[in-house]
Amino acid sequence: MDYRRIIPTGGAKDMARKSLVLYASRIALGYIRILRSTGIVIAGASAIALVSIVIVTPLWFLATQHTSIYTIAFLSSILIAGLGFTVYRLASDRRARVRFLRRVVQVAGLSVVLALLYLTVYLYSHAVFAAAIPLTIVFIAVVGLLLYGKNTSRR
Repeated sequence: MDYRRIIPTGGAKDMARKSLVLYASRIALGYIRILRSTGIVIAGASAIALVSIVIVTPLWFLATQHTSIYTIAFLSSILIAGLGFTVYRLASDRRARVRFLRRVVQVAGLSVVLALLYLTVYLYSHAVFAAAIPLTIVFIAVVGLLLYGKNTSRR
């Protein structure tokens, strides 16, 4: 019978030492992982700060020194973004396209009504009744057409 298989050599001291080394290595790996994560967070925050400085500094200079150029650039960027979003929505969704076209027709009709109203009030205020009275009739007809002249039949 082989006693080396039944009774381990080195005894309990050897097992305790291996156990301590295992625990110490796990603790050290945990601290290394924490330090690595902290380094990644600091590097990411530094990169974000650097990119922010590169972007914000010229915009700040432009906004404080050349306000008209900054205003034009800002408003045009908002307009371009809005147009891009509208084109994207119109290209991707048929229902959105139909809603957009209906909205365009409504805005155009409202613009015509407001222009006719302004012109009518202007002519009345300047006592040009020969042109104001027929324009009033046209105004009433256009408003009636826009409000009540919709085709309700479905094709």
